[in-house]
Amino acid sequence: MRTVWQYSYFWGVAFETLVAGAAYLAVPRQRRMMFISGLVATPLCFAGILHEKIYWNPVRLFGGRLGIEDVLFCFSLGSLVWLAAAWPFRSRITNQLKPFLFLVRLILLCIMGGCLFGIFVNVGTKVMAANIYAQAALAVILVLLRPGQFPLAAAGTLIYSGYYFIVLLVTSLWLPGFFSTWNGSELWSLSLLGIPLEEILWVTTFSACWPLLISYVCDVRIQARRKLEG
Repeated sequence: MRTVWQYSYFWGVAFETLVAGAAYLAVPRQRRMMFISGLVATPLCFAGILHEKIYWNPVRLFGGRLGIEDVLFCFSLGSLVWLAAAWPFRSRITNQLKPFLFLVRLILLCIMGGCLFGIFVNVGTKVMAANIYAQAALAVILVLLRPGQFPLAAAGTLIYSGYYFIVLLVTSLWLPGFFSTWNGSELWSLSLLGIPLEEILWVTTFSACWPLLISYVCDVRIQARRKLEG
């Protein structure tokens, strides 16, 4: 019989969800975009099934290959990555979301991301590595489409990746053995302070790519700074 502390994935996600909830309360002006970003990110929980056993083996509260932890994590991830990316520009961000254009762009980008992932897998790349390369490639494409949105990618990478790194380290101190969750057959042998290199690269590329994707589908703009009146 498992003890409650053996569900380290659940406790890590619970903390992430609490942080996201606090952010929704604390930053009302970003709630709408955070919610859209979180909602769009939620179906990514199904993609996590591809990494089961070959990348990591989390113990879920109700067992199985997909659980409430995955759903909550993906929603919180999408919400917080957007907040991290938008925060430095929060007073200058506008969007002109048009539902039809939103859906068309989102579908096209999902197809593009899936094709990039499929290409990397078909040439023999391991699943997580293919995920990382696809995210990086999609980020480059989105920056080329809208160079003015690069600051969102930079902010998301610096702020959210740093936060995520700290959360993993604190969780590992709170729950010894937490990093043993990453024990899949395709795992690289490199790590930093116990965190697998793939996890670091995954969150770095995701936190760069995701704000660009959301800003593109929602037609987000960063307004120029107003000149100080002399």
